[in-house]
Amino acid sequence: MNQALKFKWHSIYGQILFDRKLKTAWEDVERNNGSGGIDGETIDSYHYNLKENLELLLQKLRRKEYKATPVRRHYIPKKNGDKRPLGIPTIEDRIVQQALVNVLEPKFENGIFHKWSCGYRPNRGAKRVMQIIMANIEQGYNYIFDADIKGFFDNIPHKKLIRILNKYIADGTVLDMIWSWLKAGYMEEGKYHRVDSGTPQGGVISPLLANVYLNELDWILAEHNIRFVRYADDFLLFAKTEEDVKKAAKITIEKLTELGLEIASEKTKFVDFNDDDFDFLGFTFEHWRERKKDGKPYYIAKPKIETWKDFRQKIKAKTKKTFTYSKKKVDKHG
Repeated sequence: MNQALKFKWHSIYGQILFDRKLKTAWEDVERNNGSGGIDGETIDSYHYNLKENLELLLQKLRRKEYKATPVRRHYIPKKNGDKRPLGIPTIEDRIVQQALVNVLEPKFENGIFHKWSCGYRPNRGAKRVMQIIMANIEQGYNYIFDADIKGFFDNIPHKKLIRILNKYIADGTVLDMIWSWLKAGYMEEGKYHRVDSGTPQGGVISPLLANVYLNELDWILAEHNIRFVRYADDFLLFAKTEEDVKKAAKITIEKLTELGLEIASEKTKFVDFNDDDFDFLGFTFEHWRERKKDGKPYYIAKPKIETWKDFRQKIKAKTKKTFTYSKKKVDKHG
């Protein structure tokens, strides 16, 4: 991968100024559903006058009259009992962000992002993470640095993020638009709050920006031949010796410090998989042991109890406690 592109991407903004691009972005937003922003507009209400709304938005963008709106602060419970703040953009902001993501994402996927970065990317995800973890363990990379970044989405420095984006994007209008989303702030209980860092969890473009930012870490690790897997701000480093994994951790912490970030010490640990278990992405990996009957080594990877509970609750919520057949069909089939 060549971090310093020979040619930056120009004229990105012009690529979203088409009715079909906004219509596609709207369809993505509608599919993802979710509640409305601070203006009270919902998916249903926006859909009611869809053609007119999209046309007005397109004209606003063409005249460069579009302005970012503060997000609506909303909290969701975390498994540890705390609450995670989400920033819910307006439907209009979501459409524009999605339109820009639809243009930028394929460009970053074309050799910019590292293959071991798996979160919020097309055709990747938890399954790919599991494959990478098991491949490393089975190839003898059993010393692991299990790391988490402290308040990642809230602490990304805005100016550093824009500088990184500027390595790839030469379109000032797009950079200004991203800056306006970062600086839009949020509304909570009728009061406006400004923000000095971070990208709101809940924003359509936030996952892409997060991956662009941590892509800097990914390629430093790759330059040092350090094996890793990353899912957003959670990641694992793999090494064959304790000494090597500690070196890898040192390189990681130095790069994160340069990026204005730090490790969450309470969620980070060194693992010797010959003796220690670890959890990642809702799975527990139980360390190597020997089979009693033939002495062959094996390990176990299984969903955590909380993951099973969460899965069962989701299935229960989606499964109606009614007949799937009509009474006539039930009678007919006895």
